[in-house]
Amino acid sequence: MVYVIDSHTLNKNENHSQLRPNEEKRMQTDTDPELEQYYNSLIDIFLTEGWKSLLEDFTESEESLRDLVTCKTEKELHYRQGQLDIIGKLLRFEDGIKNSYEDFVNDSRL
Repeated sequence: MVYVIDSHTLNKNENHSQLRPNEEKRMQTDTDPELEQYYNSLIDIFLTEGWKSLLEDFTESEESLRDLVTCKTEKELHYRQGQLDIIGKLLRFEDGIKNSYEDFVNDSRL
């Protein structure tokens, strides 16, 4: 699936850093305007340096938290598992939104 953002196209698994921050970044669809605005807002977030920095920070945190040997009690282990679950959800959020958008566009064509 390719995402159209003004005159640029992004492949689903492509790094978005090639777009300059001052360029308009909007998905163009013939679908529900409210849902389109929702996806456009999220894509705007995904293309910011802040989002990229956040993902880098969480990726580093996830790597250090994966060392479960340091957990001394069952309570610490469960807490660590919860941390890893939340970080994992954040790291997968962008792909999940893009997959959701792709499904919506495909369903609207039926």
